[in-house]
Amino acid sequence: LLYAMRSYAENVGCKLYAAHVNHGIRGAEAVRDRDFCVALCARWNIPLSVLDADVPARREECGGSMEEVARQVRYEFFERVMTEYDIPLLATAHHADDQLETVLLRLTRGCGADGLCGIPPVRAMGQGRLVIRPLLSCEKAELVDFCRERGLDYVTDSTNDDVSYARNRIRREVIPHLRAINPSVTDAAARLTESLRIDHSCLTAQTDEAARS
Repeated sequence: LLYAMRSYAENVGCKLYAAHVNHGIRGAEAVRDRDFCVALCARWNIPLSVLDADVPARREECGGSMEEVARQVRYEFFERVMTEYDIPLLATAHHADDQLETVLLRLTRGCGADGLCGIPPVRAMGQGRLVIRPLLSCEKAELVDFCRERGLDYVTDSTNDDVSYARNRIRREVIPHLRAINPSVTDAAARLTESLRIDHSCLTAQTDEAARS
């Protein structure tokens, strides 16, 4: 993501900032990830804001799942950075495999049509800011190949293999079976979410119009 955004910023002449959160969950491995980001941004001359958080302590204080608390801490930090530097857009690296996992996870929880719309490619944050996901149509394997072909270093999160997390269990144990049935299941999920987003937008617009009349 950073490589792509760096190329885009150079082409259009806009300013690029990076932000990294060490959630305080993975010990030395998380410090390694933070240091990797610091070194990469220094090499590419990209301003970087870093937060060393203690998500386990906040979870102990406030309750909720580790993932929920981590997300809250992360986005609170992003919003502070965006306010400080007057940044209108936040780009995240969600990809097509994330989309498939999200749809399946929400399906197991009995979500409605809105939930099956999945991860939106663009969503409002408030105060005129937007979250954008420029890699949402790319599969993880494509992104890894892209990095390898261009000699781009990257690090991986070892907790992605921990099947005690529901999302990881879906990734490791469910999706391989779905790929055996349909190798293009990621594309199928993308078509589903796009179609449902169009339907949801249309129904919402009609409901709003009816409420005004």
